[in-house]
Parts: sequence; C-alpha cells; structure tokens
Amino acid sequence: MKDDLDMKQVKENILNTDIIYIGGGNTKFMLEKWRELGVDKLLLDAYNKGIVCSGLSAGSYCWFRYNYDLLEGIGVINAVNCVHYEQKDNESRNRFYNVIKEKK
Repeated sequence: MKDDLDMKQVKENILNTDIIYIGGGNTKFMLEKWRELGVDKLLLDAYNKGIVCSGLSAGSYCWFRYNYDLLEGIGVINAVNCVHYEQKDNESRNRFYNVIKEKK
C-alpha cells in the first residue's frame, strides 16, 4: 500500500497545516496503518512543530499513550484516554482500573 501513496505529499500536507483533526473509527486499524506507513512519526513531528493536534473518539485516543482498551497510541500525552467510558459496563471498568493500577 505504501507504494500507492505519495508519501512525500502526505508529509507535506501533514507538516504544512495549522491544525490536524482526526475523526472517529477503528483505533486499532488506524494505528496499525499509520505505523505501517510512517504516518505516526509524521504526526509526532507535526506536534513537535507546534501544530494543533485534536480529534474525537479514535482521533482523540490516538494522541494518548493508551486508550481505554489499553491500545498504545502515539504517546503525545502520557496518560490513558477513556472517551467512551460511560458506555462500558462495571465489570469492564473494574478490569480497566486493575490493569492501570498494575502499570503504575
């Protein structure tokens, strides 16, 4: 897939903007593709350049070290993001708390 994309153009688009907004979707798939293509590193470069980075749902999760399901994001924010916390049942919440306590 990398050959199908003009990565030079992708890099230019990412690094020559004022704000990056990423919408929702499948967080795991998105992060895997980004890592495969090197987009994760470009987004870190954008952040380090001072470009405003934002998003919702998966687009919010990606900036954090982990999301609620403990998928590792790109780590701009060294914290866990729980965007859809209220949609989880108590058993899932308790399991999440226990894993977070172990990671401290």
